Amino acid sequence: MRTFLNENHEALAEITQELAVRLINTYHHLNAAEKAKAEEKIIYSLYFLANRFASLAKQAGHQISLPVTHQDIAGLIGLSRETASQELKKLKDAGLIHYDKYRFMIDREKLQEALQGYNI
Repeated sequence: MRTFLNENHEALAEITQELAVRLINTYHHLNAAEKAKAEEKIIYSLYFLANRFASLAKQAGHQISLPVTHQDIAGLIGLSRETASQELKKLKDAGLIHYDKYRFMIDREKLQEALQGYNI
């Protein structure tokens, strides 16, 4: 394996990049989970997911479509589906997100403004 990586610098760079992305994802997941309030956890997680999906799908602009459910979000940050649904409805009513059964539309700029209110 070492010989292969020594001879294939591009493969080494790709592996290193993937490990860095996974480390950053883990950091953001833990950071969201440690927040005290459910609202903070959800806002932080949605902002992270929006940025991640935007780069994967090469979506430009502030509006990002996420193919996730309330249960997916709840499971990601350790909340019950009911609590996640209540908090998501509050965010929807505030105009930060829009969603239907299987897809969220996220305005990254508005979520970033909300995050600044938490000094994150």
